[in-house]
Order: sequence, then C-alpha cells, then structure tokens
Amino acid sequence: MIAGVEFKAIPYDPKVKGGSNKAGNVKVFKSEALTDQDIKNYAQQLAGDVPLKQVSPGVYLAKLSDGTSVRLRSVSSSEAATKARWTIDIEDNPSLREITNQRVELKFR
Repeated sequence: MIAGVEFKAIPYDPKVKGGSNKAGNVKVFKSEALTDQDIKNYAQQLAGDVPLKQVSPGVYLAKLSDGTSVRLRSVSSSEAATKARWTIDIEDNPSLREITNQRVELKFR
C-alpha cells in the first residue's frame, strides 16, 4: 500500500510477458491508481533522509551510508513489455543481500 492505495504484483507467468520475473527480484505492480508523485514519494521513503538527486533525465539516485543505492527511473529497456511508468532499483542493500545478490526492481504501471 502506498499513499493509501492498495495494489498487487502481477505474478510470474512464462506465457505472459510483462509480469514479475521467476527469480523474484523483479516485481511489476498494477499501480495505475498511483500518481507519479505517489511513486516518487515512496522512493524517497525508501531512501530515508538521503534526498533523491537527478543524475540524468528521468533518473534519480540516493546513495545511503550502508552502501545501498536507491534509484528511481522513468526509463527502462523493458518498458514496452512491462508498461511500467517508473522503476525503483535497490542495489547493494545489506538486508536484501541475505535474500538475493541481484538488484531488486519494483516496477509501477
């Protein structure tokens, strides 16, 4: 739930392109009810006190003191398949490393 709006992840289905992946590190959310600002605010919540700074057009980045990178981006090579407006990438997070060594992607339609 973000900004009081409930939404669900689109499950992995090998026959249907554009959903979450089998490995589980990419989740695509049916989140059309969220505004762009809602998604930006959520990314900032994940970054905590470190402000997201624009590093290139449509890409914002916060590097946290524990080594975590939180990136919000409106550009994606899989945009046509996932129909995602925004993607939040979380990399090098110590807690997530216990689950996966891959980048975690949250994609919002």
